[in-house]
Amino acid sequence: MIRYIFSPKWFYGVDIAFELFSMIITFLIARYGYELYKISGNKKHKYFSLFFLLIGIAFLFKIIANFDIYYVNTVSIEIANSIFYFTTSHVSEMLFILGFSIFKFLMLLSFFGLLYILWDEKPGIFWLSLYFILIITIFSHGTYYIFHLSMTMILAFLLSYYYRNYAEKSSRESFLIMLSFLMLTLSQLAFITIALDMVMYVVGETLQLIGYAILLYHYILVTRYEK
Repeated sequence: MIRYIFSPKWFYGVDIAFELFSMIITFLIARYGYELYKISGNKKHKYFSLFFLLIGIAFLFKIIANFDIYYVNTVSIEIANSIFYFTTSHVSEMLFILGFSIFKFLMLLSFFGLLYILWDEKPGIFWLSLYFILIITIFSHGTYYIFHLSMTMILAFLLSYYYRNYAEKSSRESFLIMLSFLMLTLSQLAFITIALDMVMYVVGETLQLIGYAILLYHYILVTRYEK
């Protein structure tokens, strides 16, 4: 199996740290969203909490997939009455495939779910879209750009929604949430353009972390205000 590594060597491991922070942030957002649901009784906060919990779980699977498991075996070869020992390693491909497949599925499902609850569409459209998400998840393995392009499209719709919301309210809270989704959308565009320069992977990871951090700050402010 061929694996494509887009990260610059100096960023190895740092991207895992970034995603670990993103995972923690999304779990915190899920917590604050659930607190808002208990205060307001608004089911949208409940679903926001659920979907951000799934995003955090998605990051967990990606982090696990990035840690290759090696099975070390000792091999001996006899040459001219001399015995040479060396070790070979076997990479657990199943972990890699399963981890990234679950990551992609949960990310697409979660952000589409956010879009769905904002649009208030009919249930039938949701199940149809779930079918397309499954197709994208299955066939985007090894097709890096299909996944990130799909994420970009979903996030662009969410950004459009929150831009209109900010244009109507012009409040600090609406600006923060619009800014967070702008960062998340730009992060996906950065991931798509890594063919130009691998440093765009670093840009994407950084923008993604900033986007989630801004969203967490927004939820902290709103929760304190509601209380």
